[in-house]
Amino acid sequence: MRSISTLGIAMLSGCIAALLLTVHPAVAADTTSLGQAIIRPYTNGAGPSAIFRFARQEDKKRDVFAVVDPALWRIQFFTLDDWSAQGQPFTQRFKKRGDCALPPSFRLWRVHLHDQRVVLQSQPIVPRDALIYTRTPASLSFQALQLSASQKSISSAVDRTATPEDDLPAVKCAEDLPDTQLRAFSVSDAATKVTGGENKSFVLSRTKKNPGIDRFFSDPITIDTRGRFLASAQELESSVVNNSPARHFLLTARTQKKGFVSTEILLERRSPTKSLNANMRINLGLSRVKMGHRSVALASTGEVLVMGTFDKKNFYVHPCYFAAEKRQTARCDVKDDDGAPVIQSSIERSPEEPGDTIASSSASSAIWRQAFNYAEQEYTIDTKSLPKACHALKPQPHDDPDKNCVVSGSYPWSPITELRLAKGEWTRKGVPYAQSSKAQDRPHFGANAKVGPPVRMPILALDGDKPFIFSDIENHDKTVSGQIRVFGIDCSAFLSHLWQMKDVIDTNAFISRAGTGIDPQISRVASLENARLGDAFVINIAHTVSGKRERLLNHIVLFREARPSGPTDSSRAILVVEASSSCGGVCWSFYDESFFNGWAIIKRSPSSKPLTDAAPIPGQVDKWRELFAAF
Repeated sequence: MRSISTLGIAMLSGCIAALLLTVHPAVAADTTSLGQAIIRPYTNGAGPSAIFRFARQEDKKRDVFAVVDPALWRIQFFTLDDWSAQGQPFTQRFKKRGDCALPPSFRLWRVHLHDQRVVLQSQPIVPRDALIYTRTPASLSFQALQLSASQKSISSAVDRTATPEDDLPAVKCAEDLPDTQLRAFSVSDAATKVTGGENKSFVLSRTKKNPGIDRFFSDPITIDTRGRFLASAQELESSVVNNSPARHFLLTARTQKKGFVSTEILLERRSPTKSLNANMRINLGLSRVKMGHRSVALASTGEVLVMGTFDKKNFYVHPCYFAAEKRQTARCDVKDDDGAPVIQSSIERSPEEPGDTIASSSASSAIWRQAFNYAEQEYTIDTKSLPKACHALKPQPHDDPDKNCVVSGSYPWSPITELRLAKGEWTRKGVPYAQSSKAQDRPHFGANAKVGPPVRMPILALDGDKPFIFSDIENHDKTVSGQIRVFGIDCSAFLSHLWQMKDVIDTNAFISRAGTGIDPQISRVASLENARLGDAFVINIAHTVSGKRERLLNHIVLFREARPSGPTDSSRAILVVEASSSCGGVCWSFYDESFFNGWAIIKRSPSSKPLTDAAPIPGQVDKWRELFAAF
């Protein structure tokens, strides 16, 4: 019997092949009672960036899922046994399996599911002509990494033992595509064509139609606006629910919140007879912290997997289910550290008129040219001086010096994500902007500077009273007070430099100065539609956990433009430049609007239309919840 592969459903002669999967009635469920499985420990730096169903093992009644994880330099595979009437807990059905090595420079944007193969689309490559033509969308290109979903590949992924987190997997995800030779992404690599959006309905259609496939899977699907401003759409995995095929679509809809980016996430399910048509509002809340762009996947049985929640201990995946009644909306809640829903109130939704997000001044164009030089600049690190213990995902103090990697006597650390598993000399693009308080320790480029030869940087120097580290270590008190010299990632220092601030200020200072009169040069922007090249998105919220205040999300990025997501996708993507641990330096990134839910929009110049009726930018989780409810 042919297995159900990438899309989870094999089609023969216009009908569903072999045995249809019979599953439980789709019922609403409290996810906390079902348990959440651990993907890996939380660590300072990038989190997992995608989850998708890789294959189906019909003979074993289970699916194979893949998690793209840049911090581990790998794609990690998991199996999920089908739900049964006995109600076996999710944590017992979801099991870690093998893995494959992912090129550390490959940063994911989209996942494209084809029959017998999966194509991973990279973050965009921004050409130098973007420095000149700042009043029109830049002509972007992408790279592609293809995974085979053949029976051999499936068996290999499942049968291998998972590589320890502090080692590099021996098997490459794509043997014929080494790190420096990833091929260009083409239109034929896209699995779905998406048209429409904003105040028009989305229409999604498969780019390749198999003559033997059931018509339901090849026909275009229309997602109407329902009074919303539709920002993005992706087709996820197909499933079979109660012996009926079902297609699933992940939508981002814009909501009305002045001075903020505010969105809601909907999972739409469609079936041929419409009897299974339903939607689920997914409460991602803070689960997008240090996450990528595809945190939802579907099992062959219709079970919904949501990835990304964390509590400063682990990254998790947990299941959700559609409501039993037809057309009823189900909820997929995410719980925070205290067990309370991250978002719990409702908000008013209304469409917004599209606007011109490309218009820019000469000053903002100069900012972008300068940022481009940082993103293009290469740096070289020699990791030979790095003790083996410092390659650990979560270094711990140890009595044995060979197993110890601490600075200033007690602070465990590890290098930034892209350097953690590196050996020997390592050259990366996108020079980091330093956390160091000394201006001379930071790379410095003017608006017209040309990118030079790779900058050489030390990675670790424990000599002297003040150890030097090149790291993404968090800013502990000892770091700030000068006991540790840190050269790493600092998003707010980078923006301070680009905006020509007199002093380097942190994200909280950007927020407190925006529109409060403390700094008349920093003001609020009314909405994402009013954002212009050179503006910024910022967030900085804290949560009190067991008497200790933790920063849950703290980041700021420079906005370039809102533009189509790809060559076959009219979904809106947000193109930014940022100093981020997700790329180990300064880089440009595509984000879905949902990533920025609850972020304030600010600008570096007096506002021609002062924003006077915006709510204060929240600094605590409770206030954040009140403003940015998903349902």
